[in-house]
Amino acid sequence: MRKGRKLLCAVLTAGMLTAGMAGSAYAAETNSGKWTKEDAGWQYTYSDGSFAKSQWLKISGKWYFFDADGYMVTGWKKSKGSWYYLDDKTGAMVTGWLELGDKMYYFHEDGSMVTGTIELGDGFSVFDENGAIITGLDGLSDAGWYKVNGSWYYLTMTGHVAQNEFVGGWWIGKDCTWTYKKQSAWHKDSKGWWYGEKSGWYAKNGSYTIDSITYDFDSAGYLVEDGIDYLQLVNKTHKLPDDWEDKVVLKEVENSYGESYKVEQKALKNFLKLRKELRDEDIYIELDSTTRSVAEQQKLWDDWTIEFGEEYVKKYVAVPGFSEHHTGLAIDICLVVDGKRIDDNDEMIAQRDIFAKIHPKLAKYGFILRYLEGKEEITGYGYEPWHFRYIDDPALAKEIMDSGITFEEYCEAQ
Repeated sequence: MRKGRKLLCAVLTAGMLTAGMAGSAYAAETNSGKWTKEDAGWQYTYSDGSFAKSQWLKISGKWYFFDADGYMVTGWKKSKGSWYYLDDKTGAMVTGWLELGDKMYYFHEDGSMVTGTIELGDGFSVFDENGAIITGLDGLSDAGWYKVNGSWYYLTMTGHVAQNEFVGGWWIGKDCTWTYKKQSAWHKDSKGWWYGEKSGWYAKNGSYTIDSITYDFDSAGYLVEDGIDYLQLVNKTHKLPDDWEDKVVLKEVENSYGESYKVEQKALKNFLKLRKELRDEDIYIELDSTTRSVAEQQKLWDDWTIEFGEEYVKKYVAVPGFSEHHTGLAIDICLVVDGKRIDDNDEMIAQRDIFAKIHPKLAKYGFILRYLEGKEEITGYGYEPWHFRYIDDPALAKEIMDSGITFEEYCEAQ
């Protein structure tokens, strides 16, 4: 678990902010006694021979709890309806993050354990009713709906709790909970795409986050779309059109490792659908490389030349200005296998069994495999089972994939 993961929403368990121990009649602050070690444990003894018992006590800026026999308590402690954790070695009350076994917990400044959701920093997540943060493989979140303390929340694949957005057509409000009972969906008519209920509300005149992607809608309620040709060929001999960057609509998204990427909006929407279908079959893929500017491409070329040599770079890296990654339609993935991220080219190529399950699903979402094995002389690049290209036409994508031809061969035949 990465302790820097983004967290939580401002919905608190009832009573969570009550000062369970600070408001207790048995709470006090002192430095007038001294610690003494007995066979049964540690005690805090005063000059008159008495000792602290059945109370919280703040000593040198830290809170401790002493039982009815006067011994310092360690581990879990329930007080005034809230759970606390007292350090196993020192007995001091824990605040902030705590890792116990394979689970992570978070404690308020007053020491009470978090359940449900709470705002901490610049992102969102959720804790179950036992206080453990909800995560999955190697800290990747178990995306889906969770009912905590009677309210429904949606945990995204990035580990955030959804807020002020649509998930599967359901609206999740400012408090991160699902309450609105009417479902929205994508619709298309002769004027374009729109999003809303079949009769009633629809998105218009602004930006709306739908299934982790923020879309822009005009005053009439239609999606603001790209003015690009999804079948544009970009390779070693075909340069990116000069006005492409002015037309393409890119959307930013994080993968499950908290890394940020930009992808053309339709390509991103369909990639997330592909990723979800694969995830349901216990196949884990993540964004690893997407849109790159010409300057970024030049840096990549230079860095890889130093690390791998010129011959390797010419085989796997495009000349700046002639990279398909400039389009926003190209996606390189990495794999997550048994919790380990695999992004090395040679290791990826070795994962033939996994890619044999991934590639047949590409066309369904409008993607093709861009650089085929045995077609290096046509594409100009070595085999890249991780490089997908979005063409916005599932039927055509299936035709290209089924025929085993390259994108170059398809474009030349038109």
